[in-house]
Amino acid sequence: MYLATEPTTAASRTLPRAMRVLVWLCVAVFTVGLLLASTHHHDLADVKTDCVSCQVSGNLLGDLPPAHALVLAVLLAVAWVLARLPVYCFTPAPSYLIPARQAPPAALPTFR
Repeated sequence: MYLATEPTTAASRTLPRAMRVLVWLCVAVFTVGLLLASTHHHDLADVKTDCVSCQVSGNLLGDLPPAHALVLAVLLAVAWVLARLPVYCFTPAPSYLIPARQAPPAALPTFR
């Protein structure tokens, strides 16, 4: 099997200057937004539902009901049984890997 690849050069790995500036600008905006979302303060009179960061972090798992112990036990039992199932692994016999004999034809072939 022939795999054609192009030689990598320094020019093919670098982005144009405008694209690099755009990528760094996006990284800076994302970093500033992340820092501002994680470090904020409220007055005691403020309503916490007005703050997007408090709303998201406060209701992260609010809509998920607690799982029943029997359901967890059944899921663990099924996972254990599935993990113990045998996995098919094809291992070819050595005779399969040896190519067929390729001798020159006989001068006088004999028929059996």
